[in-house]
Amino acid sequence: MTKWDFAFQNNACDSLRLFASSAGMEEKKPPIVLRRRDSAGKKTLEIHRLGPHPIIQHFLEHLAVARILDKHIHSTRDSVVSHGTTIAFLVHNVLLSRDPLYRLSEWCEGIEPKALGLTSDEKLLLNDDRVGRALEQLAEFGGRGVFFQLALRAIKLYEIETQRIHFDTTTVTFSGEYQGSKTEPRITEGHNKDHRPDLKQLLFGLNVTSDGAIPVLHGVWSGNQSDDTLHRGNFDALRNLLQKNDFIYVADCKLASEENMKHIASFGGLFVTVLPRTRKEDTAFRDGLRKKAGRWKMILTVEVSGTQGATESYWTTDGPTLSKEGFRLLWIKSSAKAAEDKRAREESIVKAKAELQELQGKLNQRELKTGSHIRKAILAIPTSRKQTTTKIPKILKRRFIIQKWSVRESNPQGLSAIRS
Repeated sequence: MTKWDFAFQNNACDSLRLFASSAGMEEKKPPIVLRRRDSAGKKTLEIHRLGPHPIIQHFLEHLAVARILDKHIHSTRDSVVSHGTTIAFLVHNVLLSRDPLYRLSEWCEGIEPKALGLTSDEKLLLNDDRVGRALEQLAEFGGRGVFFQLALRAIKLYEIETQRIHFDTTTVTFSGEYQGSKTEPRITEGHNKDHRPDLKQLLFGLNVTSDGAIPVLHGVWSGNQSDDTLHRGNFDALRNLLQKNDFIYVADCKLASEENMKHIASFGGLFVTVLPRTRKEDTAFRDGLRKKAGRWKMILTVEVSGTQGATESYWTTDGPTLSKEGFRLLWIKSSAKAAEDKRAREESIVKAKAELQELQGKLNQRELKTGSHIRKAILAIPTSRKQTTTKIPKILKRRFIIQKWSVRESNPQGLSAIRS
Protein backbone atom coordinates (compact mmCIF):
# COMPACT_ATOMS: atom_id res chain seq x y z
CA MET A 1 0.00 0.00 0.00
CA THR A 2 1.04 3.56 -0.61
CA LYS A 3 1.44 5.64 2.50
CA TRP A 4 1.21 9.39 2.53
CA ASP A 5 3.12 11.51 5.01
CA PHE A 6 1.81 15.07 5.04
CA ALA A 7 3.80 17.88 6.60
CA PHE A 8 3.12 21.58 6.58
CA GLN A 9 5.17 24.61 7.47
CA ASN A 10 4.05 27.57 9.51
CA ASN A 11 4.58 30.29 6.90
CA ALA A 12 2.59 32.51 4.54
CA CYS A 13 2.05 29.66 2.09
CA ASP A 14 1.48 26.27 3.71
CA SER A 15 3.29 23.59 1.75
CA LEU A 16 2.51 19.95 1.32
CA ARG A 17 5.20 17.27 1.08
CA LEU A 18 4.42 13.88 -0.28
CA PHE A 19 6.23 10.60 0.36
CA ALA A 20 5.31 7.39 -1.46
CA SER A 21 6.72 4.21 0.08
CA SER A 22 6.04 1.74 -2.70
CA ALA A 23 7.31 1.84 -6.28
CA GLY A 24 5.63 0.63 -9.40
CA MET A 25 2.11 1.46 -8.17
CA GLU A 26 -0.05 4.15 -9.74
CA GLU A 27 0.59 7.38 -7.87
CA LYS A 28 -2.41 8.84 -6.07
CA LYS A 29 -3.12 12.55 -6.14
CA PRO A 30 -3.04 14.40 -2.81
CA PRO A 31 -6.38 15.89 -1.82
CA ILE A 32 -6.90 19.63 -2.13
CA VAL A 33 -7.71 19.87 1.56
CA LEU A 34 -6.16 17.65 4.21
CA ARG A 35 -8.12 17.36 7.43
CA ARG A 36 -6.42 16.27 10.63
CA ARG A 37 -7.49 16.12 14.25
CA ASP A 38 -5.43 17.99 16.80
CA SER A 39 -3.55 16.15 19.56
CA ALA A 40 -6.51 16.52 21.94
CA GLY A 41 -8.90 15.20 19.32
CA LYS A 42 -11.23 18.17 19.76
CA LYS A 43 -10.49 20.27 16.67
CA THR A 44 -10.11 19.50 13.00
CA LEU A 45 -7.28 21.23 11.20
CA GLU A 46 -7.57 21.94 7.46
CA ILE A 47 -4.40 22.20 5.40
CA HIS A 48 -4.81 23.79 1.95
CA ARG A 49 -2.19 23.48 -0.77
CA LEU A 50 -1.43 27.07 -1.77
CA GLY A 51 2.21 27.43 -2.75
CA PRO A 52 3.14 30.87 -4.14
CA HIS A 53 -0.15 31.14 -6.06
CA PRO A 54 -1.82 33.69 -3.72
CA ILE A 55 1.07 36.09 -4.32
CA ILE A 56 0.85 35.65 -8.10
CA GLN A 57 -2.93 36.03 -7.99
CA HIS A 58 -2.62 39.24 -5.96
CA PHE A 59 -0.60 40.90 -8.73
CA LEU A 60 -2.82 39.49 -11.48
CA GLU A 61 -5.84 41.03 -9.79
CA HIS A 62 -4.03 44.27 -9.00
CA LEU A 63 -3.09 44.63 -12.68
CA ALA A 64 -6.62 43.61 -13.74
CA VAL A 65 -5.16 41.07 -16.16
CA ALA A 66 -8.35 39.03 -16.65
CA ARG A 67 -10.51 42.15 -17.05
CA ILE A 68 -8.19 43.72 -19.64
CA LEU A 69 -7.99 40.43 -21.54
CA ASP A 70 -11.78 40.08 -21.60
CA LYS A 71 -12.06 43.64 -22.88
CA HIS A 72 -10.00 42.78 -25.96
CA ILE A 73 -10.98 39.14 -26.60
CA HIS A 74 -14.66 38.44 -26.04
CA SER A 75 -15.79 35.01 -24.90
CA THR A 76 -18.94 33.30 -26.12
CA ARG A 77 -22.11 33.91 -24.11
CA ASP A 78 -22.38 30.31 -22.95
CA SER A 79 -18.76 30.23 -21.78
CA VAL A 80 -18.57 29.53 -18.03
CA VAL A 81 -14.88 30.47 -17.87
CA SER A 82 -13.90 33.61 -19.79
CA HIS A 83 -10.82 33.78 -21.98
CA GLY A 84 -9.32 36.34 -19.62
CA THR A 85 -9.69 34.05 -16.60
CA THR A 86 -8.29 31.14 -18.62
CA ILE A 87 -5.15 33.01 -19.68
CA ALA A 88 -4.63 34.41 -16.17
CA PHE A 89 -4.72 30.81 -14.94
CA LEU A 90 -2.13 29.90 -17.56
CA VAL A 91 0.18 32.62 -16.21
CA HIS A 92 0.40 30.69 -12.91
CA ASN A 93 1.64 27.61 -14.76
CA VAL A 94 4.08 29.50 -17.00
CA LEU A 95 5.70 31.18 -14.01
CA LEU A 96 6.05 28.02 -11.92
CA SER A 97 5.99 24.90 -14.03
CA ARG A 98 5.62 25.46 -17.82
CA ASP A 99 3.78 22.20 -18.38
CA PRO A 100 2.42 21.33 -21.84
CA LEU A 101 -1.22 22.27 -22.31
CA TYR A 102 -2.46 18.69 -22.13
CA ARG A 103 -1.11 18.40 -18.57
CA LEU A 104 -2.66 21.58 -17.16
CA SER A 105 -5.63 19.76 -15.63
CA GLU A 106 -3.32 17.30 -13.92
CA TRP A 107 -1.01 20.09 -12.75
CA CYS A 108 -3.71 22.10 -11.00
CA GLU A 109 -5.62 19.14 -9.55
CA GLY A 110 -4.15 19.38 -6.07
CA ILE A 111 -4.13 23.20 -5.80
CA GLU A 112 -6.76 25.14 -3.88
CA PRO A 113 -9.01 26.81 -6.54
CA LYS A 114 -9.17 30.17 -4.75
CA ALA A 115 -5.37 30.40 -4.84
CA LEU A 116 -5.67 30.35 -8.65
CA GLY A 117 -8.48 32.90 -8.71
CA LEU A 118 -11.04 30.24 -9.64
CA THR A 119 -14.13 28.62 -8.23
CA SER A 120 -14.28 24.84 -7.91
CA ASP A 121 -16.56 24.62 -10.96
CA GLU A 122 -14.28 26.82 -13.08
CA LYS A 123 -11.26 24.77 -12.16
CA LEU A 124 -12.95 21.54 -13.32
CA LEU A 125 -13.69 23.09 -16.71
CA LEU A 126 -10.12 24.13 -17.49
CA ASN A 127 -8.39 21.89 -20.04
CA ASP A 128 -6.05 22.13 -23.01
CA ASP A 129 -8.88 22.77 -25.50
CA ARG A 130 -10.20 25.74 -23.54
CA VAL A 131 -6.72 27.22 -23.07
CA GLY A 132 -5.94 26.68 -26.76
CA ARG A 133 -9.09 28.53 -27.85
CA ALA A 134 -8.25 31.43 -25.54
CA LEU A 135 -4.72 31.71 -26.94
CA GLU A 136 -6.02 31.62 -30.52
CA GLN A 137 -8.39 34.48 -29.75
CA LEU A 138 -5.59 36.44 -28.09
CA ALA A 139 -3.27 35.99 -31.08
CA GLU A 140 -5.98 36.88 -33.60
CA PHE A 141 -7.63 39.88 -32.00
CA GLY A 142 -5.93 41.44 -29.03
CA GLY A 143 -2.30 40.57 -28.35
CA ARG A 144 -0.69 43.96 -28.88
CA GLY A 145 -3.59 45.91 -27.38
CA VAL A 146 -3.58 43.77 -24.25
CA PHE A 147 0.15 44.25 -23.72
CA PHE A 148 -0.22 47.99 -24.25
CA GLN A 149 -2.99 48.32 -21.65
CA LEU A 150 -1.18 46.13 -19.13
CA ALA A 151 2.05 48.11 -19.52
CA LEU A 152 0.21 51.41 -19.11
CA ARG A 153 -1.55 50.18 -15.97
CA ALA A 154 1.69 48.82 -14.47
CA ILE A 155 3.51 52.12 -15.10
CA LYS A 156 0.79 54.10 -13.32
CA LEU A 157 0.17 51.65 -10.46
CA TYR A 158 3.79 51.09 -9.50
CA GLU A 159 5.14 54.51 -10.59
CA ILE A 160 7.75 52.94 -12.86
CA GLU A 161 10.48 55.31 -14.05
CA THR A 162 10.35 55.55 -17.86
CA GLN A 163 12.96 58.21 -18.56
CA ARG A 164 15.27 55.63 -20.21
CA ILE A 165 14.01 52.77 -22.41
CA HIS A 166 16.21 49.98 -23.78
CA PHE A 167 15.28 48.16 -26.99
CA ASP A 168 16.74 45.00 -28.50
CA THR A 169 15.68 42.17 -30.78
CA THR A 170 16.20 38.45 -31.06
CA THR A 171 15.06 35.70 -33.40
CA VAL A 172 12.52 33.01 -32.57
CA THR A 173 13.53 29.93 -34.55
CA PHE A 174 11.08 27.40 -35.99
CA SER A 175 11.55 23.91 -37.41
CA GLY A 176 9.48 23.11 -40.49
CA GLU A 177 8.56 24.57 -43.87
CA TYR A 178 5.69 26.91 -42.85
CA GLN A 179 4.71 27.39 -46.47
CA GLY A 180 1.33 28.76 -45.36
CA SER A 181 2.92 31.70 -43.52
CA LYS A 182 2.09 34.44 -46.02
CA THR A 183 0.59 37.22 -43.89
CA GLU A 184 2.67 39.60 -41.77
CA PRO A 185 4.53 38.71 -39.67
CA ARG A 186 5.82 35.81 -41.78
CA ILE A 187 7.86 32.85 -40.60
CA THR A 188 10.66 32.94 -43.15
CA GLU A 189 14.42 32.87 -43.67
CA GLY A 190 16.58 35.68 -42.33
CA HIS A 191 19.71 36.52 -40.36
CA ASN A 192 19.39 33.97 -37.56
CA LYS A 193 20.77 35.08 -34.18
CA ASP A 194 20.64 31.48 -32.95
CA HIS A 195 23.25 30.63 -35.62
CA ARG A 196 20.78 28.37 -37.46
CA PRO A 197 20.59 29.76 -40.99
CA ASP A 198 18.95 26.50 -42.11
CA LEU A 199 15.77 27.26 -40.12
CA LYS A 200 13.02 29.83 -40.54
CA GLN A 201 12.29 32.47 -37.95
CA LEU A 202 10.35 35.43 -36.61
CA LEU A 203 11.95 38.60 -35.27
CA PHE A 204 10.94 39.56 -31.71
CA GLY A 205 11.71 42.95 -30.16
CA LEU A 206 11.26 44.07 -26.56
CA ASN A 207 11.40 47.46 -24.83
CA VAL A 208 12.27 47.49 -21.13
CA THR A 209 12.71 50.24 -18.58
CA SER A 210 16.05 51.01 -16.95
CA ASP A 211 14.04 50.90 -13.71
CA GLY A 212 13.95 47.15 -13.01
CA ALA A 213 14.07 46.01 -16.69
CA ILE A 214 10.25 45.92 -16.80
CA PRO A 215 8.82 45.14 -20.27
CA VAL A 216 6.62 47.95 -21.53
CA LEU A 217 6.23 47.22 -25.25
CA HIS A 218 7.04 44.45 -27.68
CA GLY A 219 6.79 43.72 -31.37
CA VAL A 220 6.86 40.71 -33.70
CA TRP A 221 8.06 41.06 -37.29
CA SER A 222 8.75 38.84 -40.27
CA GLY A 223 11.93 36.81 -40.01
CA ASN A 224 13.67 38.68 -42.84
CA GLN A 225 13.06 42.14 -41.35
CA SER A 226 16.22 44.19 -40.84
CA ASP A 227 16.76 45.67 -37.38
CA ASP A 228 17.61 49.13 -38.68
CA THR A 229 14.13 49.51 -40.19
CA LEU A 230 12.32 48.93 -36.88
CA HIS A 231 13.47 51.84 -34.75
CA ARG A 232 11.31 54.64 -36.16
CA GLY A 233 8.06 52.73 -35.73
CA ASN A 234 9.15 51.43 -32.34
CA PHE A 235 10.05 54.93 -31.14
CA ASP A 236 6.66 56.26 -32.28
CA ALA A 237 4.86 53.45 -30.43
CA LEU A 238 6.78 54.31 -27.26
CA ARG A 239 5.84 57.97 -27.63
CA ASN A 240 2.22 56.92 -27.83
CA LEU A 241 2.53 54.69 -24.77
CA LEU A 242 4.54 57.04 -22.55
CA GLN A 243 2.80 60.20 -23.75
CA LYS A 244 6.10 62.06 -24.02
CA ASN A 245 8.97 62.56 -26.46
CA ASP A 246 11.99 63.37 -24.30
CA PHE A 247 12.78 59.92 -22.92
CA ILE A 248 16.21 58.41 -23.68
CA TYR A 249 16.03 55.67 -26.30
CA VAL A 250 18.90 53.13 -25.99
CA ALA A 251 19.66 50.60 -28.74
CA ASP A 252 22.56 48.91 -30.52
CA CYS A 253 24.47 50.14 -33.57
CA LYS A 254 21.54 49.42 -35.94
CA LEU A 255 19.98 52.61 -34.59
CA ALA A 256 22.91 54.67 -35.92
CA SER A 257 21.52 55.43 -39.36
CA GLU A 258 20.84 58.95 -40.55
CA GLU A 259 17.11 58.27 -41.00
CA ASN A 260 16.66 56.78 -37.52
CA MET A 261 18.62 59.43 -35.63
CA LYS A 262 17.04 62.37 -37.44
CA HIS A 263 13.57 60.89 -36.89
CA ILE A 264 14.09 60.75 -33.12
CA ALA A 265 15.67 64.21 -33.06
CA SER A 266 12.73 65.69 -35.01
CA PHE A 267 10.49 65.03 -31.98
CA GLY A 268 13.00 66.37 -29.49
CA GLY A 269 13.89 62.83 -28.46
CA LEU A 270 17.20 61.64 -27.01
CA PHE A 271 19.11 58.49 -27.86
CA VAL A 272 22.24 56.52 -27.01
CA THR A 273 23.71 54.05 -29.47
CA VAL A 274 27.02 52.51 -30.53
CA LEU A 275 28.96 53.94 -33.46
CA PRO A 276 29.42 51.22 -36.10
CA ARG A 277 33.00 50.29 -36.94
CA THR A 278 32.26 51.04 -40.59
CA ARG A 279 31.79 54.78 -39.94
CA LYS A 280 34.54 57.19 -41.05
CA GLU A 281 34.49 58.88 -37.63
CA ASP A 282 35.51 55.58 -36.01
CA THR A 283 38.29 54.97 -38.51
CA ALA A 284 39.68 58.48 -38.05
CA PHE A 285 39.63 58.12 -34.26
CA ARG A 286 41.47 54.78 -34.27
CA ASP A 287 44.02 56.01 -36.79
CA GLY A 288 44.68 58.98 -34.52
CA LEU A 289 45.24 56.68 -31.52
CA ARG A 290 47.75 54.60 -33.47
CA LYS A 291 49.74 57.72 -34.34
CA LYS A 292 49.54 59.27 -30.87
CA ALA A 293 48.32 57.62 -27.68
CA GLY A 294 45.29 59.33 -26.17
CA ARG A 295 45.09 60.66 -22.63
CA TRP A 296 42.28 58.74 -20.98
CA LYS A 297 40.35 60.19 -18.05
CA MET A 298 38.44 57.85 -15.72
CA ILE A 299 34.81 58.93 -15.42
CA LEU A 300 33.09 56.04 -13.65
CA THR A 301 33.76 52.92 -11.57
CA VAL A 302 30.95 50.54 -10.67
CA GLU A 303 30.78 47.33 -8.68
CA VAL A 304 30.02 44.14 -10.58
CA SER A 305 26.88 42.55 -9.19
CA GLY A 306 27.26 39.02 -7.88
CA THR A 307 30.99 39.38 -7.20
CA GLN A 308 33.05 40.24 -4.15
CA GLY A 309 34.81 43.53 -4.69
CA ALA A 310 35.12 43.29 -8.50
CA THR A 311 34.67 46.57 -10.36
CA GLU A 312 34.33 47.87 -13.90
CA SER A 313 35.90 51.16 -14.93
CA TYR A 314 35.18 53.55 -17.79
CA TRP A 315 37.43 56.20 -19.35
CA THR A 316 36.98 58.88 -21.98
CA THR A 317 39.37 60.82 -24.21
CA ASP A 318 39.37 63.47 -26.90
CA GLY A 319 38.25 62.61 -30.41
CA PRO A 320 35.80 63.76 -33.08
CA THR A 321 33.02 65.51 -31.17
CA LEU A 322 30.29 65.39 -33.82
CA SER A 323 29.07 62.83 -36.30
CA LYS A 324 28.59 63.81 -39.92
CA GLU A 325 24.88 64.33 -39.10
CA GLY A 326 25.80 66.74 -36.30
CA PHE A 327 25.09 64.49 -33.31
CA ARG A 328 27.37 64.43 -30.29
CA LEU A 329 30.05 61.74 -30.03
CA LEU A 330 31.56 60.38 -26.83
CA TRP A 331 34.54 58.03 -26.91
CA ILE A 332 34.46 55.46 -24.12
CA LYS A 333 36.93 52.78 -23.04
CA SER A 334 35.59 50.01 -20.82
CA SER A 335 37.69 47.69 -18.68
CA ALA A 336 35.11 44.93 -19.12
CA LYS A 337 35.09 45.37 -22.91
CA ALA A 338 38.90 45.39 -23.00
CA ALA A 339 39.03 42.15 -20.98
CA GLU A 340 36.41 40.57 -23.23
CA ASP A 341 38.30 41.59 -26.38
CA LYS A 342 41.56 40.24 -24.96
CA ARG A 343 39.97 36.90 -24.17
CA ALA A 344 38.37 36.72 -27.63
CA ARG A 345 41.70 37.54 -29.33
CA GLU A 346 43.55 34.91 -27.35
CA GLU A 347 40.95 32.27 -28.17
CA SER A 348 41.03 33.28 -31.82
CA ILE A 349 44.84 33.11 -31.92
CA VAL A 350 44.85 29.64 -30.38
CA LYS A 351 42.22 28.47 -32.84
CA ALA A 352 44.05 30.02 -35.80
CA LYS A 353 47.33 28.38 -34.80
CA ALA A 354 45.65 25.00 -34.45
CA GLU A 355 43.99 25.25 -37.86
CA LEU A 356 47.17 26.49 -39.52
CA GLN A 357 49.15 23.69 -37.87
CA GLU A 358 46.61 21.19 -39.22
CA LEU A 359 46.96 22.78 -42.65
CA GLN A 360 50.76 22.45 -42.46
CA GLY A 361 50.41 18.67 -42.20
CA LYS A 362 48.53 18.63 -45.49
CA LEU A 363 51.03 20.66 -47.51
CA ASN A 364 52.48 19.27 -50.75
CA GLN A 365 49.49 16.96 -51.09
CA ARG A 366 46.58 16.98 -53.54
CA GLU A 367 45.54 20.63 -54.10
CA LEU A 368 48.12 22.12 -51.73
CA LYS A 369 51.18 21.93 -53.98
CA THR A 370 51.48 25.54 -55.12
CA GLY A 371 51.89 28.83 -53.28
CA SER A 372 48.61 30.26 -54.64
CA HIS A 373 46.65 27.22 -53.49
CA ILE A 374 48.21 27.40 -50.03
CA ARG A 375 47.42 31.11 -49.74
CA LYS A 376 43.82 30.37 -50.69
CA ALA A 377 43.61 27.62 -48.07
CA ILE A 378 45.00 29.94 -45.39
CA LEU A 379 42.44 32.64 -46.16
CA ALA A 380 39.67 30.03 -46.10
CA ILE A 381 40.26 29.53 -42.36
CA PRO A 382 37.72 31.89 -40.71
CA THR A 383 39.91 32.81 -37.73
CA SER A 384 42.89 33.32 -40.03
CA ARG A 385 40.95 35.44 -42.52
CA LYS A 386 39.67 37.74 -39.77
CA GLN A 387 42.75 37.95 -37.59
CA THR A 388 45.84 37.75 -39.79
CA THR A 389 47.34 40.70 -41.57
CA THR A 390 47.20 41.02 -45.30
CA LYS A 391 50.76 39.74 -45.43
CA ILE A 392 50.62 36.03 -46.18
CA PRO A 393 52.92 33.91 -43.96
CA LYS A 394 56.30 33.16 -45.49
CA ILE A 395 56.23 29.83 -47.26
CA LEU A 396 59.26 27.80 -48.20
CA LYS A 397 59.18 26.81 -51.85
CA ARG A 398 60.36 23.23 -51.44
CA ARG A 399 58.40 21.92 -48.42
CA PHE A 400 55.78 24.65 -48.20
CA ILE A 401 56.15 24.82 -44.42
CA ILE A 402 54.33 27.73 -42.83
CA GLN A 403 56.98 29.43 -40.73
CA LYS A 404 55.11 32.30 -39.12
CA TRP A 405 51.97 34.31 -39.12
CA SER A 406 51.06 37.59 -37.47
CA VAL A 407 47.85 38.51 -35.74
CA ARG A 408 46.46 41.94 -35.37
CA GLU A 409 44.19 43.10 -32.57
CA SER A 410 40.64 43.27 -33.82
CA ASN A 411 39.63 45.97 -31.33
CA PRO A 412 42.62 47.69 -29.63
CA GLN A 413 42.05 48.99 -26.11
CA GLY A 414 38.40 47.82 -25.95
CA LEU A 415 37.04 50.94 -27.63
CA SER A 416 33.46 51.80 -28.41
CA ALA A 417 31.73 55.02 -29.32
CA ILE A 418 28.44 56.19 -27.89
CA ARG A 419 26.30 58.74 -29.63
CA SER A 420 23.54 60.73 -27.96
